[in-house]
Amino acid sequence: MNTSTNKDKLPGKEDVQFILSSVRDWSEHMLQPAFRNGLPDGDRALLKKAIEALYDLGVIFHPDPSSAGYELGVWGAYTGAMGPHYSLRILNEIAKTCASVAFLVHQQGIASASLLSWEKGADEELRRISFAFQDAGGMPAARILFDQEGASWEAFETRAQRIAGGYELRGRKNFVYGQKESRALVVPARLEEQWALFFVPMNAEGLGSRDAGRRTGLRYLQLEHVELGKVRLKQDALIAGGEAARAIFVRTLTRNWLGMAAIAKGIAEGSMEAAGQYVQERYQGGTRIKNHAAIRSLLSNAYSKVEMAGDLIERAAQMHSGKDQLREAARLKLIVLDECSRVVSDMMQVFGGYGYMQEFRIEKRLRDIQVLKLNAGSPLYLNKFIYDLKEDSL
Repeated sequence: MNTSTNKDKLPGKEDVQFILSSVRDWSEHMLQPAFRNGLPDGDRALLKKAIEALYDLGVIFHPDPSSAGYELGVWGAYTGAMGPHYSLRILNEIAKTCASVAFLVHQQGIASASLLSWEKGADEELRRISFAFQDAGGMPAARILFDQEGASWEAFETRAQRIAGGYELRGRKNFVYGQKESRALVVPARLEEQWALFFVPMNAEGLGSRDAGRRTGLRYLQLEHVELGKVRLKQDALIAGGEAARAIFVRTLTRNWLGMAAIAKGIAEGSMEAAGQYVQERYQGGTRIKNHAAIRSLLSNAYSKVEMAGDLIERAAQMHSGKDQLREAARLKLIVLDECSRVVSDMMQVFGGYGYMQEFRIEKRLRDIQVLKLNAGSPLYLNKFIYDLKEDSL
């Protein structure tokens, strides 16, 4: 695929505002109606229709240069020249209404972006693809990412070996989020003590999956453990190898954590908007509850936390890509997800007992953000990852 961009063609502020306005209109007229029927996680048929409309609008990135979302979809081909701010703002906006849809857009984008240098990609159906981050042993260690010769590869369990006419993959990827009828996975693997990225169709022989079981949030998406049992791939299934593959993985991991922080901020903002409307309508003690000191304190603290989250996201987005931005993205996920989950919890207190009722959707936001906190790096992993990167730079 040709990944070059003409800077003269990059959108201006007016174009970006128009796209964001289109996303807000789409949310109001297509996404929000999916939650007006009392179902705790929305009407799946209406959600699917809303998602298809995002492809038509060009909001979802598709790595085919002729597609609507190739240039300006979330994490699209212009991201390198424009920076991540545009994608983060869209994810934030969608997450105000539904974190599952925002996460789907995000996952499709980062998986598609990893294919931009892959010539074979133009011939594939690349809707509904996912990036498989986590090995059976957990997320890759920092030292493997930045010290390949001195680090131990034993913790990175997904292995590839060369065979006649192609490659064979073995291992397991845990907690892989995907869409119904997912087409393929982008799979990082260890090939001769070097990084490699492979395109693995879901119908590949030897590829199996099992549902990860009951979960609380992000329920629109599938969550599976993927088994790679002697999966045989042709030569052209290799997306990139060596330093090129490592660079793609670092960039993808960075964007993944940045995007998750933006989604968390959107969830928190959505809960604040719902609470703001509720306090205008609910009376207690002869006055609207917005006049009660305890409620005002909860709303004020929530506003401060969300503003802080926005400042941290902006700072990380402005950094140059590489080790420093990756470390900052890890800190961002750790801090922003924690603070925004507190915001949602506080907004549930504003509703009192009504906060647990499905019709107000605060309980859904709390479920979603708690699951998001654990995805692609639990707090325990992130703390160790940040320390390891810091230690390497001393």
